[in-house]
Amino acid sequence: MHKETAYGKEWRMYLLAAVAGLLTVLQIVLAFYVYSWPGVAALRYVGWAIVAVAFVLALVRPSALRRDLRASDVAGFVRNSTLVDRGIYAVVRHPQTGLGWMLMVLGPILIAQHWLVMVVGAAAMLFVYAATVEEDQHLIQKFGDEYRSYMRSVPSVNFLAGVIRLILRKRRQ
Repeated sequence: MHKETAYGKEWRMYLLAAVAGLLTVLQIVLAFYVYSWPGVAALRYVGWAIVAVAFVLALVRPSALRRDLRASDVAGFVRNSTLVDRGIYAVVRHPQTGLGWMLMVLGPILIAQHWLVMVVGAAAMLFVYAATVEEDQHLIQKFGDEYRSYMRSVPSVNFLAGVIRLILRKRRQ
C-alpha cells in the first residue's frame, strides 16, 4: 500500500472544507441578521437543540480519540495509525467533520427560517459532504481494506442508520 505524504492529495479535502467553512460562517452571520423575521417558534427551538448537539459532537470526538488512541497531544490525533471504530465511531464514520458540521448548518436554517440562509446552508452541506467523501478516499489509502470494511458497516454521517446498524450488529453477536 502506498503511503502519501501528510499533504499529498489531501488538498482537495482541505479546499472543500475551507469553502464549507466560509459558507457556514456566512450562513450563521445571515441567520443572526434575519433572525427577527417571523417564523415557527417550535422550529427555532429544534434548531437551537440541533446546534447544541453539534457542539457536543465537536467536543466528544477528541475525547473519544484520546481514549482509544491514548494520544497525549493533538498531533497524535492527526498522525494516528489505528483505525478507531468504537464509541461514536461505531455509529458514524465522521462524527465531527461530517455529522456535527451538517447539524451546525441545519440548526441556523431552522432558527432563521429564511430562504437565503437555507440556500447558503444547502451549499455548505454539499461541500461538507464532498469533503467527507475526500476524507474517506484519504483514509482508504491510509488504512486500506480495513477501512473499506469499516465503510461497509458504518455510515458516513447518517446517525439513525448507524444506530440501527449497531443494534443489528450487537444482536448478531
